[in-house]
Formats: sequence, C-alpha cells, structure tokens
Amino acid sequence: MGTDPTSRRPFGSAGRGRRWPRLAPIPVTVAILVLVACGDDTTNTDSDAAVAQAASGELGRFCGALLRFEQAGATGPDDYDAQSFQLWARNEVRPALEELVASAPTDLADDWQATSEVFAELERTGDPAVFEDPRLQSGPGPGDVGVERCGWTKQEFNATEYRFDGLPDRLAAGVVDFVMTGAGNELHEAALVRRKDGVTEPAEELLELAGLHEEEALDRVDLLGSILLFDTDGIEDMVVDLQPGDYILFCALPIGASSEDLLDQPDATPHWSEGMVHEFTVD
Repeated sequence: MGTDPTSRRPFGSAGRGRRWPRLAPIPVTVAILVLVACGDDTTNTDSDAAVAQAASGELGRFCGALLRFEQAGATGPDDYDAQSFQLWARNEVRPALEELVASAPTDLADDWQATSEVFAELERTGDPAVFEDPRLQSGPGPGDVGVERCGWTKQEFNATEYRFDGLPDRLAAGVVDFVMTGAGNELHEAALVRRKDGVTEPAEELLELAGLHEEEALDRVDLLGSILLFDTDGIEDMVVDLQPGDYILFCALPIGASSEDLLDQPDATPHWSEGMVHEFTVD
C-alpha cells in the first residue's frame, strides 16, 4: 500500500474514503485519501433498491449506473501508483461510465461523455493529475443528480467539535446522499459502518477494537464509506444504499487536526472518543 496518513486510525481504511475532486459537470467525489477498505467488497453493491426508486426504462438504467459509479468512487484504487489507478479505472469505473453515457438523459449526455473521456485518460496513463481537468471542476455531483432525477434522499448535517448535528435516529431504507458541512475549527470525517446481524457491542467498544485489531472488528461491521473535509468549513458528500440494520457514523481524526499536515498522528486521541459518534437505525 502507498503512504496514507489515515492508515493507523481505527478502521484505517475507513479513513480512506471517497475523495475525488469534484467531477463536473456530473462528478463524483474521489481520490487522494480514499475512505473505505482497500479493495473491500463490502461497499454497498445492491443497487436494486436505487433502481426501484427511479422510473423504469432508461431513467432506471441511468440511476442504477449512477449508483454504481458512486460505489466505484467509494472503494477507490488498491494503491496510489499508476498501475492501480489504471486497473481501477478500467475494472471499476469504466463499466459504470459506459452505462451512464449510453443511458444519460439528453441534457446530461455531453457532461457524461466528457467525464468518460477524462477517465479514459486515467486508464491510459494512471496519472491522477487528470482530476485537475477543467471539465471536472464544477457542476453538480452525482448525489445532487440522484436526488433530483432518481428520487434519492438527501440528508444534510454538520460536523463540529466533537459532534454531528442534524442527524436523525432513524432513516428509511434506500439510497441516501449524506451531505456534511464543517462547522468547527478542526477537520472532520464521517465514516459509516453497519453492524453485522447479531452484533450488539456498544459503538465505542467496536471502535476501540478496530484501533487494536482491525480484522477482528471487520468480523462485526461492514465498512460503507466516509466523508473527509479538507477545509474546516468544507462541504462534501457520500452516497450510500442503506439496507435495514444498525449503523454507526463516527470521526476518527485526531484531536487538534485543524489542517491536513496534522492528520498523521497515530497516537493522538480520536474525535470519536470525545463523543463524535452517531448511531441510527434503518427500517
């Protein structure tokens, strides 16, 4: 694995989350710090619920591909070298993009074609500098498009020291665009896990276990994704296909991390230990 300043946090790969540069005009959030297990296949793969939320026919096809595109961004490449980016673009991103280009509504077709061309360049070169392409730097994200076109739910909340504000205790099953806004003086993340069936340990106990024995913790929860703010007042999102069950949202960044260069503090106290944990149930 390449160097990752979050790799020693609880669910080190859960700090790896979904950080794409804003892909315009219909982008994804991706790379630099990828927030879910490296190559982990527990990221939401059941897109049937999403398709069911949308209209049938071409729109349903488009919405299913949009969710798969988001899920590809959630896993990210296995490493940060050129070959890993190429394999990821070819095997994970390209199939979703081909479907998006083929099924996009007329007013979105040119945007997705441009996005496809940028990722084709990534597949050829393996150079993540393609994310700086001006075609990918503005416009709505897939979450916004999914909410507007596919009937996804938007759930907005704030992150501050040391809590999440605005999150309910219960949510309905289905595709949700979680949108987090920084409202404090430190950087924050929102890493999401789902308890496996029958797991009843308190959230803090599971997170403590993850910091010591990650593989053992992964027998108890599934990692679904994460949002990481690179500015204290930033806004980022992640799209998750929520299935019934019990979920834990937490921040594992070190206390005092007010800038990126302060993220790599393996022995620092994490935000979750100060109460930055939110549990909710999906029905």
